Amino acid sequence: MSSRSSEVGVEPKVLAWARESMGLSILPEPPEEPPLPHDFRMLPKDGNKPFSSKTRLAIRRAWRLQSLAVELAESIDREISTKIGRANLSDDPELLASKTREELGIERTKLPELHPGFMTTT
Repeated sequence: MSSRSSEVGVEPKVLAWARESMGLSILPEPPEEPPLPHDFRMLPKDGNKPFSSKTRLAIRRAWRLQSLAVELAESIDREISTKIGRANLSDDPELLASKTREELGIERTKLPELHPGFMTTT
């Protein structure tokens, strides 16, 4: 199957109408994007495979949501702080979960109310 491209003339008024009705802005070139994050889902021995288009779209959406959150916080004079902890595979998951619940102000006894499918272990 051979692919051919053709140049098609488009009436500028029609192009402007299509762009405006769909809320699009046509740029002369793609916008600059930050570099994609490192993919920690794979072990180094498996090689570095490129992200799928679905994953790249999800990353772009996350970046956009972060940008909107920052813009919203600034507009209402709220400060955004991120507290990202660290954990090792050797750490006790129960202890980590307990610390995280404490930081978020969530009582373990309230979890079934917050998430109806949640099952507690005794």
